[in-house]
Amino acid sequence: MRTASVTVESASPYTAGRVFTSEKAAKESHDDFEKRVWAERLNVDDKGNGVIPGHAFMLSLCSAAKRYGGKIKGEGNSTWSKFFDSGILVLEPLSLGVTRTTVECHRQHVPSDGMPGGTKRVWRNFPIVHKWGGVIDYHVLDDKITEEKFEELIKQAFTFIGVGTWRPEKRGLNGRAHVKAVEWKDS
Repeated sequence: MRTASVTVESASPYTAGRVFTSEKAAKESHDDFEKRVWAERLNVDDKGNGVIPGHAFMLSLCSAAKRYGGKIKGEGNSTWSKFFDSGILVLEPLSLGVTRTTVECHRQHVPSDGMPGGTKRVWRNFPIVHKWGGVIDYHVLDDKITEEKFEELIKQAFTFIGVGTWRPEKRGLNGRAHVKAVEWKDS
């Protein structure tokens, strides 16, 4: 097993969209409900610090492998997708340097059912972090994944897939980052 420590710096804001369980109070308007609970959309660690879950980075990379990885030379129709799906693990979240009380609010007009192209739209509030970045440790479990292929796809993941809500993969612009460095070490 190897670890790729990937240093990233935001290229666009990160907007969080965690599912939450708060319910609208009796006679509470939609706007009042949004004002009360919007910060719950931010994932937090056990100390209350805002984070991007490690799983989001893993899914972004796996999506890039599926879309841009192509076939493996000398392996017939085998693609990189299956090796990234089962051979990559990100265990730790990335801290955002905010809490639910300090994060900014971004108001956006979105489809009421959450599906792109929906005809009925509503106003929703999302936590937004304009500048974010740090080091993300990707545990590479499968020896078939080369350093060159990983580095090619990690750049695709942060440019064309992204993380969070309104990311490029979901027809948005947020959640993109520049890959500043990739450092490899044996685990």
